Amino acid sequence: MAYHGDNAIEMWINFSGESTSVRDSYNVQSLSDNTGGSFTISIGTDMSNTNYCVLNGHDNRNHSRGHALFVSDRSVGSVTVVGNSMGANGGSDSAHSYLAIVGDK
Repeated sequence: MAYHGDNAIEMWINFSGESTSVRDSYNVQSLSDNTGGSFTISIGTDMSNTNYCVLNGHDNRNHSRGHALFVSDRSVGSVTVVGNSMGANGGSDSAHSYLAIVGDK
């Protein structure tokens, strides 16, 4: 049984930044590689506003210094994130990235 409604997980994605491929997802229209470790995830059904919560993470298996995923932009129909290896200049792609949005649709 799935919960749908206000304050639910309205979108999630498991993707590879190295190959720009989606492993699995819910309510995702597309994944775009903006270069430099930046990705835009288009939401299938728009959120009601931009006050949603973005939860994200990654596996550290390819980054010996650690890796972080930062939200750089959001709208009701998409969210843009940038990956960064700690201690490196500029963005970097992670082989295992995860993102979920909690909010109102």
